[in-house]
Amino acid sequence: MKITGSISGGENTTIMLLKRDVSSSVVVDSAEIDASGQFKFKVDVEAPSFYMLQIAKRSPVTLLLTPGEKVEFNADAKTFDRGYKVVGSTGSAQVQDIYIRLVTLKDQVDSLSELSKGLSGSQDALLSIYSKIDSLVLAHKEYSISFMQKNVNSIAPVFALYQQVAEDVFLF
Repeated sequence: MKITGSISGGENTTIMLLKRDVSSSVVVDSAEIDASGQFKFKVDVEAPSFYMLQIAKRSPVTLLLTPGEKVEFNADAKTFDRGYKVVGSTGSAQVQDIYIRLVTLKDQVDSLSELSKGLSGSQDALLSIYSKIDSLVLAHKEYSISFMQKNVNSIAPVFALYQQVAEDVFLF
């Protein structure tokens, strides 16, 4: 399995490839992103597995890699985990879909939670905000269930099962 890519704004920094298991991550390899932003990895992948790409001070990107894939990964260092493009890996595209939706949900919930802090005297307004949060979480949960049903021949639904909407608050 081969990963090539570029990280705009990540020149001359290190990118790490980690293998993700249920409870831990292990560094498999690291590479220096060259002066033109390019990097590459070649890894033996024996079965579909979760891996992560990570650069310093950025949230990692989860990939679902399958033996024989030739993956192209492109991102900007500033928006590494939110604005990346992955080609050549169906599983990684599936994981990206559910991840970007989860990040969007978290942003919406954070925004509404912040808004609620200024409404301590208005119970109706607070109830409206909490109702909106509940409906957003429910909609994401329904999407995730549909995602899992559509992708039964992949291990991508495992990623969906372990989604956290807040620290130590799992969707399922």
